[in-house]
Amino acid sequence: QITQTFLSIERIHATIHDDNLTGNQENNDFYGYEGDDSYFGGTGNDTFVDTQGTNYFDGGEGYDSVNLHGFNSGIQLNLAQESGSYLNEEGQQITQTFLSIERVYATIHDDNLTGNQENNTFYGYEGDDTYFGGAGNDTFVDTQGTNYFDGGEGYDSVNLHGFNSGIQLNLAQESGSYLNEEGQQITQTFLSIERVYATIHDDNLTGNQENNTFYGYEGDDTYFGGAGNDTFVDTQGTNYFDGGEGYDSVNLHGFNSGIQLNLAQESGSY
Repeated sequence: QITQTFLSIERIHATIHDDNLTGNQENNDFYGYEGDDSYFGGTGNDTFVDTQGTNYFDGGEGYDSVNLHGFNSGIQLNLAQESGSYLNEEGQQITQTFLSIERVYATIHDDNLTGNQENNTFYGYEGDDTYFGGAGNDTFVDTQGTNYFDGGEGYDSVNLHGFNSGIQLNLAQESGSYLNEEGQQITQTFLSIERVYATIHDDNLTGNQENNTFYGYEGDDTYFGGAGNDTFVDTQGTNYFDGGEGYDSVNLHGFNSGIQLNLAQESGSY
């Protein structure tokens, strides 16, 4: 057994074998690669990056992340149950343990991600992904696919900013759609979602009974509020804003020129 000393070290790129890695009070980054690895975070906001194996993740204190983006198959993960699994290259189901984890970067395959009582952030990327939030204010980030979003309790967000085409979304009807690269219409489901970060393309966004917040960015966007006190955030384009019921707001702070606006005439220009 050969001993080593590590002073004032924050990031470790470990081996392709079985590693056991424990952090300190800093924001540590651990890369475990292959092997059956064990990760223990300290008091900081730690990140554990792995690509395969029967792994054990314990974030400890702080807002801690697990990055499984390099896995070769989709993952099934439930942070409330502190467990997850995936199929390895031989088709065997491999289990993993997730304690005190708040953020997960999932795979480019079909993932099923369930949160815990914290404010979770899930990145699903490509694939047909399923997201279930827990008791916190959760955020789901996706870039394409036939996805299912269920925010659960809290004020929950879906970020679709990376999509390659505009989205049609109606939170009251719990549904949305977009055109994929082949021109096919892809549908998505939105349950218990309050905030949506839409695309840089032309979006059509309709709220539900909650206090919704919609970010439309570029594009010619259409906003319809529901029964709540809604907020629409935009940066440019020929846009249409209909607040519906409630005390509704439009945020044009990011525009590159001043605006001329007359609410009595229901019109504006820039």
